[in-house]
Order: sequence, then structure tokens, then C-alpha cells
Amino acid sequence: MVVVSSTGFRIIDKIGVYMKATELRRGSFIVYNGAPYRVIELRHHTPGNLKAMIQTKLRNLLTGTQTDHRFGPAETVEVADVLSFNASYLYSDNE
Repeated sequence: MVVVSSTGFRIIDKIGVYMKATELRRGSFIVYNGAPYRVIELRHHTPGNLKAMIQTKLRNLLTGTQTDHRFGPAETVEVADVLSFNASYLYSDNE
């Protein structure tokens, strides 16, 4: 599980839930290369007589870096369990 707050992200636990790459949607959270990512852009592409592919643009939730990756339609992707909430500080800036 990845906890998202205003101060950053923290990996708590890995659950191991998987889905097909064709089930990805914009805004989905996945685990790619051992790190949590959010799908920013997604395009299902079938060029001519070649196999279909899912072209994605991913943002790393820990570092903020962006990467492109091409998934095959038969590939499985690990779903990241992400908890997002609004946080507020309990002190004022005038102190």
C-alpha cells in the first residue's frame, strides 16, 4: 500500500493484485519496476498487421519522474494500493 499525503508518499505493503494491460485507464495506479506509478496518458494502438499494444505515459509517485512504456495486450500489471487524503497542519504560520 502507498499512502499519499501532502508531505509525500510512503510504501507500506505490497498486496499483489494484478490486472490485464488492456484494463488500464487514465488515472490508474500500478506498480512498475517495483515502484508505484500513475497512468497519465494511455493509447491502445494496433499498427497494420502487427500485434496490438498499449502505449502509456507513467509518473513515478515517489520521485515525480515521467516515463513511457509499451505494454502488450496479454501482459499483466500489478495494481498499486494507493490511499489518498487531504491533510492539514495543526499549527499556524504566525507562531
